[in-house]
Amino acid sequence: MTPDMQDAQIPSLFPALFAAQAARTPDAVAVRFDDAQLTYAQLDARANQLAHALRHAGIGPERIVAVALPRSIDMLVALLAVLKAGGAYLPLDLDYPAERLAYMVEDARPDIVLGHSRHLDALPDPERVWCLDA
Repeated sequence: MTPDMQDAQIPSLFPALFAAQAARTPDAVAVRFDDAQLTYAQLDARANQLAHALRHAGIGPERIVAVALPRSIDMLVALLAVLKAGGAYLPLDLDYPAERLAYMVEDARPDIVLGHSRHLDALPDPERVWCLDA
C-alpha cells in the first residue's frame, strides 16, 4: 500500500451513510409517497427491523433477496434493509410478464422474495415470499 493510499479515506457504504444522516436529522422527513411519509428515524427503524429478520434468515454477503414491490415506502424500506443486512437485491418489476419474472428468479436464485400478499399470484415460487403487509 502506498503512503497516499494510507491517507485516503475509504468511502463509507450506503447503510453507514444513511445511519449517520438518520442520527443527524432523525425528525426530518426522509421519504414521502402519496399521503404517507417517514422521518429518517422511522425509516431507519423499519429498515433495521427487517434487516435483522433477513440476517436471522441467513442473508448477508453473496446472498440475494428479490424485491417484488411496487414503488412505495415499503419498497424503500426493503431495499435499505437488504443493504443493511449485507445482501444484494434483485428488483422484480411486477409489470413484467410472468415468464420473465420466473426466468429472473430461476436465474438469480434469491433466498427470499419480499412482496405484498396481493401480488402473490404474479410471483413464481410463492413459498419463498415474505409478505411485508401480513
